[in-house]
Amino acid sequence: MDIPRDKDYFEEYLDRFPNSPSLVLVRSVELKNFPQKFIAPPVLDLCCGDGLFAEILGLTDAYGCDIDEYALNKAKEKASVYKDVKLCDARNLNEFRSNFFNTVISNCALEHVDGIEDALKSVSRVLKDKGKLIMTVPSKNLDRWFPGSNEKLLRHSSRQMHINVFSLEEWKEMLEKSNFKIIESYYLFNETSCKTAIFWDALPELLGPFFKLYYWATKFMPKQFKKLIFRYFLKQYYIESIPLYENGGELVIIAECIKNDAE
Repeated sequence: MDIPRDKDYFEEYLDRFPNSPSLVLVRSVELKNFPQKFIAPPVLDLCCGDGLFAEILGLTDAYGCDIDEYALNKAKEKASVYKDVKLCDARNLNEFRSNFFNTVISNCALEHVDGIEDALKSVSRVLKDKGKLIMTVPSKNLDRWFPGSNEKLLRHSSRQMHINVFSLEEWKEMLEKSNFKIIESYYLFNETSCKTAIFWDALPELLGPFFKLYYWATKFMPKQFKKLIFRYFLKQYYIESIPLYENGGELVIIAECIKNDAE
């Protein structure tokens, strides 16, 4: 699948979400460094949400699924992105037949799935032999680099609904149980950029009752002024972002489904 790489993903997200600097930074870095060379149709966008990530990535004629009906209705409006979208649980994917997809992408979704082993088995079922799972998930540094107290960390993790935060070795072990072999992996976000993204995302926990003051101070701020501020403080992290092979705040894993060996 030939996807253009001449986009400024930071500016695209900043224009849409000028009140959400952490979202802008995280999604734009993910898009810039997404392993597009492994994408081959037919593609399933697992836990696709409203489809915005796939749209900006440049997917076409993909399939989408999610359990959030409201978000899925938004995805249905993206006819240029999705051939079809289904209300479907990641733990069974019963709306899709076996051995159908060449690629399943899951961007910042599997960490939220209660029943991750079932989800990986379901992905293995719908993938063809040699099909690829491309997944991005938080690394264990997400907690280690959190800037607040343990109490605030627990509140933040609860709000984000992070259930599955594992090391690369732990993901490797779980994937192998579902007939996957990791063929490439890397990290995104060095310690500084990760802490910056976490800081902006964790403001409700870090500021506590003072968060309301921040909220009202920025609520009526002109959009262009907010964009100018966040561009000044955050865009350099986006520009400098590259795949990291030692350590980082987010894991990118490309795993190949090996069915012949399992039969």
